[in-house]
Amino acid sequence: MLLDCRASEPEIAAHSLWGVRSVRNHISAMFTRINTPHTGQELQGTLNGIALSMGAKPLPGKMTLHGAIARYTDPTWWRRNLRVQLLRENEGYEHAAGHVRRRQQCYVSNYAVKVKRVRAKASREVLERLEVVNEVGEAFNLAEVADGSVSNPALRRAELMVRCRGFEETAELMGHTALFLTITCPSRFHRFSKSGKTNPKWQGETPKDAQNYLCGIWKKIRAAWGNRGFFPYGFRVCEPHHDGCPHWHILLFFPADQAGWFVPQRFQAGRRDYGAGAVGIAGRYAMQDSPNEAGAAKHRFTVEVIEPERGSATGYIAKYICKNIDGMKEDGEAVGLDFASGTPAEEAAKRVRTWASTWGVRQFQPIGGPSVTVWREIRRLSNQIEEPLQTRLFEGAREAADSANWMAFWLIQGGPGARKKDLKLKPLYTEEEGGKYGDSIKRVTGIQGEGEELTTRLHTWTVQRQGLAAVDDIEADRKHMRELLRKAFGVNSAYEFERIGEAERTWTGVNNCTDSPEADESGADLAGFEAYMASMNRGDSPQPAPLRH
Repeated sequence: MLLDCRASEPEIAAHSLWGVRSVRNHISAMFTRINTPHTGQELQGTLNGIALSMGAKPLPGKMTLHGAIARYTDPTWWRRNLRVQLLRENEGYEHAAGHVRRRQQCYVSNYAVKVKRVRAKASREVLERLEVVNEVGEAFNLAEVADGSVSNPALRRAELMVRCRGFEETAELMGHTALFLTITCPSRFHRFSKSGKTNPKWQGETPKDAQNYLCGIWKKIRAAWGNRGFFPYGFRVCEPHHDGCPHWHILLFFPADQAGWFVPQRFQAGRRDYGAGAVGIAGRYAMQDSPNEAGAAKHRFTVEVIEPERGSATGYIAKYICKNIDGMKEDGEAVGLDFASGTPAEEAAKRVRTWASTWGVRQFQPIGGPSVTVWREIRRLSNQIEEPLQTRLFEGAREAADSANWMAFWLIQGGPGARKKDLKLKPLYTEEEGGKYGDSIKRVTGIQGEGEELTTRLHTWTVQRQGLAAVDDIEADRKHMRELLRKAFGVNSAYEFERIGEAERTWTGVNNCTDSPEADESGADLAGFEAYMASMNRGDSPQPAPLRH
C-alpha cells in the first residue's frame, strides 16, 4: 500500500513502522521457508522489492547486506526516504498539471516551499538544542557551528566567488581564453514555452529527467575532450527555467589554440565544417538530440567569448551564483528583480534552492582545479597552530588558503597542467568501522602529499544536548566536594547537593524502557541472524539456525 503524496508526518511515521515490520517478518520467515535464499544478493533483492512496494527508494546494489538490513529495520531511515520520495512525487503531479510556471508557482510548487520551510525551521530548532563537545571539554552550539560553515548561504557564495576569481587569475597568468557556454534541453523536456504557453511537444518528462539528460550530454563532452587532450577548468551553474526545467551556464578557460568554434546552422544542414576544437565537440553533442526543431539553433547551445576589456569572466557568472544562492551580491546589496517570478531575487532564490533540493539537482560544480576539501582542511589549521609548518608544500598551501588566494593554492600543487590525480596535495581519509548502520566509513582526517601526512582534525567531537557539558562540569565539582567532605569527616556519603531543573544522568547505555511501538511484534529474536548475514556476505550457503522464542 502506498502513501498519499501529501501524507502527514504521523502517517509517514506509521508507514515507516509498517515497512520495518514487513522487513523483519520476512527475515524471520526465512528460517521456516523451504525456499530460503542462499545468497545475500537474493535477500537484498527481496528487501529492495519490499521497499519499492512501500514507496521508498531501494538501496543501491553496492550496499553490504548487513548495512542494508540495518537501514531497512530503522524507522528513521524509512521516514527520511519516504519524505523525499513523496515530495518529489507531489512535485511531479504539480509539474504535470501545469501549476509550476511563470508568474504563478515559479520554479517549484508552493506546497514544496511550505514543506521545506517547515522542515528547515524544525531542523534549526533541533540544532539550537544541541552542542558539539570535544575530549577537552570545549563545547559549541551546533546552530552557531552551522552558521560558520558553507551551509551558510553568505559563506557559500563567498567561497564560490573566491574560487571563480582564482580560476580567472590563473587564466590571465597562463594566457588562456575564457568562454561562457549555455546548454539547454530539447523541447520535449519543457512543460511550457518561454512565454508561458503550453508546449505540445512535452512528453511527460520531469525536471529530474531533464537534469539526467544534461548530465549524460556532459559526460560525452568531457570524454571527447579527454580523448583529444582538452582539459579546461572553470565553473558550472545549473538553474531552472520558470517551469522547473534546468539549463546550464558554464564558465570555462582553455588555451587559445584549443577553444575552437561552432555554427549550429551548419550542423543542422549536415555539413562537416560545423565546428572545430573544444567548442565544436560540445556543440555537436548538445545539438545531437532533435537538432532541427524550432529554436534549437538559437537556444540549444550558445557560446560567448569573454573579452577582458568588456568585463571580467567572474562577472559573467557572478550573477548566476548570487541569484541561485540568496539573491545577494558580494557587497551585501540585493541582485534586483527576478523576471521569471516577478519577485525580488532574494525571495526567488528560496524557491530555487527548494527546487534544487526537491529534485536532487547539484547547483554548482567546479570543473578542473584543486581539491576544495584540501582547501577547507588546511584552513582549519589557521586557528589551531601558530608556528609555520615544517613542510614547504604544506606551509605554502596554508598561506595561500588563509589569504583566500585560490590561484596560488592551485599553482603550488601543479596548476592547470596537472591532472587531478597528479596534484601534490590530496585529502587524507581514515577508514573506520561502525557508524549508525555498522558500515565501514571513510572520514577526512587530514592532508597527504609528497609522502607526508598532515593531521587537520585535532579533536574528536561528540554531539549532545545543549548544556550537557556544563552539567558535567558541575557534577565534577560536586564529586570533588563530596570527596573532600568524606576525607574531612570520615563518612562514606557526604552531603548530597540538590539538583535543580536537571534529570539524573543515566549510568548505563542500556535502554531499560518497555518495548516501544517500533518494536517487532513477531516475537522473533534476530540475534542469531548475525552469523547468517556474515556468511551470505562471503557468498557461503549455511543452514540457518533456529530462532529463539
